[in-house]
Amino acid sequence: MKKRLILASQRIQVQALIRASMLQEQAFHWSVEDSETTRGTLVTRLEYGSPRRATFFLFDWHLHQHYAIYSWGAPDVREEHFAGHWPSQARHVERWISGLAEQSPPVG
Repeated sequence: MKKRLILASQRIQVQALIRASMLQEQAFHWSVEDSETTRGTLVTRLEYGSPRRATFFLFDWHLHQHYAIYSWGAPDVREEHFAGHWPSQARHVERWISGLAEQSPPVG
């Protein structure tokens, strides 16, 4: 199985976005998940709130580029975007975190 996990520098950038949002950093959980777009590949997943909840950001990989899959909590409402390169993926992460901050009080 191939791994296409985000880089340490990218994870640091995501953590900075979380800190800037005023959401509690401890409410986020990192994991590794099967890719939804590239068979036989493991990718990074970031969850908010209790683990295995529907609130997540999947740093997926498709056609050798970044692919964003995320949800703010409703299991049937999620977004998918072919991000391409990391800067575009990071903008989707920022949008997801901003949406979390607007919708819900910080998890404690």
